[in-house]
Amino acid sequence: GFQFLDDNLAIGIDEASTIISIHKKNETTIHYDGMLIPGLINCHCHLELSHLKNELPEKTGLIGFIKNIVSKRNQFSEAFIQEKIIEAENKMIQNGIVAVGDISNGLDTLSIKKLQNIYYHTFVECFGLDEDYALSIIEKAKSIINEFEKYATSSVVLHAPYSITDKLIDEVKIESKQQIVTIHNQETESENELFEKGKGGMKDFFINSFPNTPIWKATNKSSLQNYFSHFSNFKNSILVHNTFTSKEDIDFAKSIDTNTFWCLCPNANLY
Repeated sequence: GFQFLDDNLAIGIDEASTIISIHKKNETTIHYDGMLIPGLINCHCHLELSHLKNELPEKTGLIGFIKNIVSKRNQFSEAFIQEKIIEAENKMIQNGIVAVGDISNGLDTLSIKKLQNIYYHTFVECFGLDEDYALSIIEKAKSIINEFEKYATSSVVLHAPYSITDKLIDEVKIESKQQIVTIHNQETESENELFEKGKGGMKDFFINSFPNTPIWKATNKSSLQNYFSHFSNFKNSILVHNTFTSKEDIDFAKSIDTNTFWCLCPNANLY
């Protein structure tokens, strides 16, 4: 993946499309426009939400985006949802994607993962702000994992810093130790404000939407610096979006004993 072959060279492949030789071009050489590259990895996907493409307005901010997902995700038939999941997978295949880290809250994508057209690692997502429900949330995630693991690898993960409790973090640590994990990180400015100052748009949203929301106290630390120390001992940690991540946050993440990857989603962030 670091250089191109000389113009006078060609590759030879067998009937299974396996590369078997590199040789000088000759009269049998066929030229294709484009580049031959290693298969691409989509490390953050919400395949089960494919039916919401073009259904949600742009530039509402994260809070508006969440409200629209909650209000619209269940307005479609199962047949339509499955149709859009198939379309989305086909598009990924056409774009050269061979492996996907896919977020799941249920079993809508199980039927397509059975076919194993792409290598999937399913991240079964946990969220909830009531400490008393942490164990039941984990048990539900484990029941979903048991189905996906028949066809692909998977792990229990956390949704986002603002939608989890310390108890839920501890339970996920037990369940996913030495696993690949992922979390939506610092996707909006009000996420940092919630933890640093204990106020802002995100706090108002949760208090208005969920009466039992805990009262966040100001910590004077960013979102990442509040939770990421809990991620030690995970095999690999994928932080997603990172739209409002500072250099200090990156330095803090580097100090934690986990292999950290930063997944940037520019199209989603702009949306």
